Amino acid sequence: MTSTNPNSRFISEAAIEEARQERSEAWKRAYESGTAPEPSDASDYDPRTLYERLQEQRAKKTEALAESRRFANQIQRLDDDDIEFIDTVDERERQKQLERRREERAALAAFNERVAERSTRPPATAIKPSRPAGSEHASMLAKISGS
Repeated sequence: MTSTNPNSRFISEAAIEEARQERSEAWKRAYESGTAPEPSDASDYDPRTLYERLQEQRAKKTEALAESRRFANQIQRLDDDDIEFIDTVDERERQKQLERRREERAALAAFNERVAERSTRPPATAIKPSRPAGSEHASMLAKISGS
């Protein structure tokens, strides 16, 4: 890309077209010969002003930063009312658990008392002995031996 005036800060349309033609010819020659052309140092011309390009870069950076912080912005801190509500809910749960434990202990104590009563008192039904007691035993022996 050569410019007709070296002091000029702008690139003419003719110079841009000339550079495009040179690149396309280099690619055609490389394609025909089977080798890749050397990379060109010249970048594509951007007709926007420097200010516009910098504004675009800044917008991209701020958008990326906003995207990275988007999730962090969704999390809100708890205020005093929220904290108080959570504390009351926690206290209710603790009370329910304590009441459940008391009921379990009372039921366990009642069960242990019933088990202890059964082991200390005699059974309600008396077991009949298999052999007759006292005189009945002697009379049966006499009958058996005397016959």
